[in-house]
Amino acid sequence: MSVPPATRSMTKPQARMERIYQILRRRICLLDFAPGEVLREQDLAEQFEVSRTPIRHVLNRLAMDGLVKSRQGVGTTVTTIEFKDLLDVYYVRATLAEAIGGSEPISPDPEVFDRLEQLACQCGQMGEEVDLRAFGEINIGLHCQILAIVRNQPLREISDRLFYQTARIWFQILPRLSWERAVLELKQEIDEVHQALARNDLKAVGFIHRNRLSTVMTLLRQELDEEAAR
Repeated sequence: MSVPPATRSMTKPQARMERIYQILRRRICLLDFAPGEVLREQDLAEQFEVSRTPIRHVLNRLAMDGLVKSRQGVGTTVTTIEFKDLLDVYYVRATLAEAIGGSEPISPDPEVFDRLEQLACQCGQMGEEVDLRAFGEINIGLHCQILAIVRNQPLREISDRLFYQTARIWFQILPRLSWERAVLELKQEIDEVHQALARNDLKAVGFIHRNRLSTVMTLLRQELDEEAAR
């Protein structure tokens, strides 16, 4: 996993905690840690070869993100996924996506183009068999490339945090959708973002992303309506 740019100005202890945070957040969002699973400080401290203090700091940060919660007598557990709460988050994400173009975005470096091509290739290689983890990894990869052009630091931080709050939703929605169509739409977004960046139309990237988020919001509303009808 690549090192986030923000870590370059951090002290070594800060960078180590940031790395642990990034790894644990990714594992939660790929369901390596399932909803309801207990995350034990001592086990994580041994795994990352650190004391429990930085692990506690990371878990507190994940709790602020809404990805874990602490309960007395139980410990720190991974949170469940609530469609209604995520719909509100998606609304904010769609609004923020439009702000990308108006926030003096950064022209992408060649690595962004290379990574987008790799992601598109991975989409193309996915067959008829449903692979939720692979889909989730590509979705995270696309998010990272879009974030790479965002210059505005508050916008970057909020967009990143909200993305990971919603990333697990695909593991619940995808089994109910057409797998072929879901993969096709993800690849289409990757291709459209790549094309927009190639013509240096950075503003278009935000609108492309907003449109896909709006599509997901429609799916969420349908799921909530079906739940209410049951």
